[in-house]
Amino acid sequence: MRALYNFFIFLFDIGLRTSSLLGNQKAQKWVNGRKGLFNKLQKALPQEKDVVWFHCASLGEFEQARNLLEKIKKEHDFFILLTFFSPSGYESKKNYPYADYITYLPLDSPANARRFVQMVQPKLSFFAKYEFWFNILKELKKGEHKHFLISGIFRKGQQFFRFYGKWFRQHLANFDHLYLQDENSQNILRSFEIDQCSISGDGRFDRVWNIAQEEYQDSIIQDFIGVNRTIIFGSSWEKENELAFKLAKEKSKIKVIIAPHEFHPKAIEKLSSKYDLEASYYSKFKEDEKDNRVLVIDQVGLLAKIYRYGELAVVGGGFGKGIHNILEAAVYGIPVVFGPNYRIFNEAWELLEKGGAKVFKNETQFDSIISEILNDNSMAKKMGEVNREYFYQKRGATDLIYNNLVELKHLQPKD
Repeated sequence: MRALYNFFIFLFDIGLRTSSLLGNQKAQKWVNGRKGLFNKLQKALPQEKDVVWFHCASLGEFEQARNLLEKIKKEHDFFILLTFFSPSGYESKKNYPYADYITYLPLDSPANARRFVQMVQPKLSFFAKYEFWFNILKELKKGEHKHFLISGIFRKGQQFFRFYGKWFRQHLANFDHLYLQDENSQNILRSFEIDQCSISGDGRFDRVWNIAQEEYQDSIIQDFIGVNRTIIFGSSWEKENELAFKLAKEKSKIKVIIAPHEFHPKAIEKLSSKYDLEASYYSKFKEDEKDNRVLVIDQVGLLAKIYRYGELAVVGGGFGKGIHNILEAAVYGIPVVFGPNYRIFNEAWELLEKGGAKVFKNETQFDSIISEILNDNSMAKKMGEVNREYFYQKRGATDLIYNNLVELKHLQPKD
């Protein structure tokens, strides 16, 4: 099985390099970002400090690991190494101040895995959610390096639990501990006699909660909203952007804020023309634009903070690969609405079941849901209370994992 896996890695490398040569920008960043990786890493690693290594696939996984990383950094004198697989994660966090060195993860070939682990010699390694690179995991186990999964989540259909999954499961069994999001994941692992696991929850709840508790005022948002009711479309794609403009056109007493997943000015201009609505842009907002119905957030890093200004959030991605982060909105105790592709996200299932969120499959359902929430204050209030209570119950993964690491003597308690 390892030979087959290594062949897959080889093909994966060839595919990315070919895509890079053909002009795929993401592939180019992936390939170019790894040039000279080992030489740069060797120069950056300390001589006298122990290394604690965090690996995240991209931004979502980083948010699950972030609070634990920062707590370990603040409480201990370790060198923190942070790696990303994807260019989007690396590019966004390459200047993150709590890590001592940030780089891409090298391709998981046998030679790269061996060289990386021998070079880094991590005292502790943490992998966020479901990032499994089996040659690196083999080298960590061979060198008796302690390694952990955090915010892990498993489903029966994964390769670990199929008829051919024994080889994959062996790598799970080699983790020193697997900190899981839910009971279902724990039950699955234990049914295969992988017992070094426990339920800790999802680290994103702690991160999102902390952001919501920070004092924040945005004069541009406040000037745009005035006394109007406001709906925020977060991480929106083409489908949600269309619905946002349509809503602003039809409901004159509603202000709409759009924070698109990717900002494409021409697409926004096309919608402005179609609905005869002039859109304001956050970076260029002027005093005389207060009466505009639509504000487009054309700067990154604001969405998690500005959800607090909405009385309803529409989260994008549900008509693509999957919904984006609904927790960033729900933490403020407002109703959350999203499209139909949500099934791999536990928090979406739970909020739908509890009544804090609603899902729409088409424009007609969207119109009905939005009108229902806006016209029924008691419903909106109840949905918001559900979401707020949900966070009270879900916080605490960071402290739980950290305290367990201390209890198991993987970390020494602070003097």
